[in-house]
Amino acid sequence: MTTALVRAKWIVTGVQDRHTANILSDAALVHEHGKVVAVGPFDEMRQRFPDAPVTQHPHHALLPGFVNSHHHVGMTPLQLGSPDYALELWFASRMSARDLDIYLDTLYSAFEMIASGITTVQHIHGWMRGSFEQVHGASSAVLKAYQSIGMRASYCYAVREQNRLVYEDDAKFCAGLPSDVGVPLAEHLKQSSLSFSDHMKLYKMLRDENAGQSLTRIQLAPANLHWITDDGLMTLVEQAKADDVPMHMHLLETVYQKEYARRRTGTTAVKHLHKLGALGPWMTLGHAVWLTEEDVELVAHSKTCVCHNCSSNFRLRSGVAPIN
Repeated sequence: MTTALVRAKWIVTGVQDRHTANILSDAALVHEHGKVVAVGPFDEMRQRFPDAPVTQHPHHALLPGFVNSHHHVGMTPLQLGSPDYALELWFASRMSARDLDIYLDTLYSAFEMIASGITTVQHIHGWMRGSFEQVHGASSAVLKAYQSIGMRASYCYAVREQNRLVYEDDAKFCAGLPSDVGVPLAEHLKQSSLSFSDHMKLYKMLRDENAGQSLTRIQLAPANLHWITDDGLMTLVEQAKADDVPMHMHLLETVYQKEYARRRTGTTAVKHLHKLGALGPWMTLGHAVWLTEEDVELVAHSKTCVCHNCSSNFRLRSGVAPIN
């Protein structure tokens, strides 16, 4: 790929704070071999690269690529037959969704993101039925899709140890159902379960397989407080610190998750994570709708990140995160 210039009426190069952007007028971006190598006033860039072809956009603003910081799938649940129920009912409706070619599904989502100006994505792989080998194959297919299309992606496979469908032990919940429902449901949940050791094995394999290249990275994802034990969470925190990788954890998406945390820990989910040493700039909390004022202070002081996913919270009627 040859060196080329993209000229625009404005180029946004960054931000000074929440309210002020750095903007160049009549500017150009220089790219070479798929990478931006220079940005500046057009006359200056033309002088530095006199032979480079120029693409003209005299009425446009050029911005850095956006980041989708919480992404799961390509075809939406609604497209696959799951109405926008409240989260807990929505999960149950997802169990009957048809299987898709996950490589093509990821490419489909990548097309949509690129068309929206998104160049980097945090892909959180929720769950799937199958053996370890099948899960590893699916994870690799997701990563291959992003590599094929040229998007940057941080990938994690969500770690679930327990309470896979409701806020209660799987076996106990299934045993309380009529046998013609409970028995096949128990088998379904079993087919969707990896052991904790297999979760760690998957992370390490993907980490090593994606080392040394520029597009994809692997991180860790304790799926949610009700889905993971304290011991499991601490193991993930220690691994993340050892490998210097970030973590992404769904938390307090619904009021029921807030109540689950109170019953399990005697305090709030955020205070419990703080006690365990799991908060910090390496941790992103997904949704975080039901934070208390004290939780907000703990999140802020620990420099923990929040991705509040407002559109999902609206669609599933989960609430509004206390973000200002």
